[in-house]
Amino acid sequence: MKGSPNNKLIEFLAILYTLSFGQRLGRYFLKEATGLGEGVLRRILSELSREGYISVKRGGTVITDKGREFLSRLIAKIGYKHISPIDVKGIVKHSYNAIAGVTSQSIKNVVQARDCIVRSG
Repeated sequence: MKGSPNNKLIEFLAILYTLSFGQRLGRYFLKEATGLGEGVLRRILSELSREGYISVKRGGTVITDKGREFLSRLIAKIGYKHISPIDVKGIVKHSYNAIAGVTSQSIKNVVQARDCIVRSG
């Protein structure tokens, strides 16, 4: 498989988290929301579907109960207590999708935050 295990976990997390809001979503929306390329997205959706974490149908993709459990384990594995969407429209000039993670580590400055992000992939 392409990509390091950390990248793969982050890709899984991005897709499953986006689907966790309960709507049936198409590949185009998932591509735009996650920033993943079309080929990467297809590969990941195929893998997640094969494992039973998502259900892909003509009307779009939904997360399964098994996928929700896997998402919870992924969040814990990367050291976050929980993740939340954030709206950055008022902060930056261009529109970006982002999620914020709450880690169990104590972070006192920007350098420690950067190091935490780099270590988690």
